Amino acid sequence: MASSIFSTRRGFLYQDRFAILTFLDHIQQKTIKSFFTDFPLLGQKSLDIRIITLDGREKMFEVKTGENFAKDKRKNASSEIKEAFANIREYAQNKNNLQCNLVLSHNLTGKIDEYIYHLKNIQNYSSFQAESVKTSASWIKDKLCLADINSSRELFDFLKTVNIIISHSDILNNDNDQYPDIDDLIMCKISDLAGLCQATECLYELPSEILLYKLLHQCRSQAGTSNDLMNPLIRIIIDFFSQRKVLTNYTRNSGDFDSLKDQSKSEITNLFASWLPINERVEITTINTTGIETV
Repeated sequence: MASSIFSTRRGFLYQDRFAILTFLDHIQQKTIKSFFTDFPLLGQKSLDIRIITLDGREKMFEVKTGENFAKDKRKNASSEIKEAFANIREYAQNKNNLQCNLVLSHNLTGKIDEYIYHLKNIQNYSSFQAESVKTSASWIKDKLCLADINSSRELFDFLKTVNIIISHSDILNNDNDQYPDIDDLIMCKISDLAGLCQATECLYELPSEILLYKLLHQCRSQAGTSNDLMNPLIRIIIDFFSQRKVLTNYTRNSGDFDSLKDQSKSEITNLFASWLPINERVEITTINTTGIETV
């Protein structure tokens, strides 16, 4: 029982880590408008991650970690992979502007190596002509048993609409590692943003780990609520880098602390607002200039 609970909690944590990584990546690209985690659907289902981009495209992510990965004994294959593809298939019906993504943690690949082999084989071909592609599609079709797919060709066409992402490990590589690979990558994204905000000093007083944990907490606290996390996450980032700039400027120049605080927050708020659409820009600027800090 304890192992099962740990596995479940670890799976949720990995999902949130990948969500933060994806969010920061889209912020850097200046392409994101709305962001959701565990976005609720009918029938007690949810999307692990849902993103709306500035050009109106939608992205969905199903995230699987592989910790105590469930097995379908009748098919001697993963029931979670089947569930993930079924969820993607159901949600993608009648949607023309949707990008579907299945995320598999690096730690999982050895447990479902046959799936990975056949999925990659299909991804590598643009047509259904090669015999190896037909073999792979037939193998996966037999394992998935999706109710509305009647042929290997139909399955091939469906799988070509799904991006397979092998993500980074959440396990330390060795005893000398301070963080797992996925956390290292998130920290790099935070450092990149710090550079854009000119908030690269005071790392000892305000290390990037603090921002990571605040973002993770926000994702978990709002999961499954259908609340757009875009502005709350941006506010946390703005507050964090503003605090860094205040400490840096106060140490160097002394002066009036409140004035330095207002100036630092205004500079970073304006920077982020320049990346966002008009409605978000107004909302974030209003929140920060009136001093409302609650998320």
